[in-house]
Amino acid sequence: MREVIEKVLRIEAQAREIVEEAEREGSKLLDAAQVERQRILEEAHRKAQEKSQQVMSEALEKIEKERQQQIEKTRQEARSSIEIEPEARESAVNMVFNLLTGSADDSA
Repeated sequence: MREVIEKVLRIEAQAREIVEEAEREGSKLLDAAQVERQRILEEAHRKAQEKSQQVMSEALEKIEKERQQQIEKTRQEARSSIEIEPEARESAVNMVFNLLTGSADDSA
């Protein structure tokens, strides 16, 4: 009978060791899973930031391009809308001609 009780106690001790080892292994797996979860979250956050930065940069480039196009369009419209009255044009042509030829306008 004593042998049976000792055998049961040994089996119980072995079972306890198996359970403790399983708990340690489970704890290790849980720790590893938490580390992996954190890594995945950080990677997702980093990718989201990169994508956000890319979208922002592209939007700013587009805005700048549209701004430059609008400036050029406005500049061209301003140039084409400037009209010189015929009398002023004639006077300007004469002034340039006189400057180029070195003759002075005696009527002034």
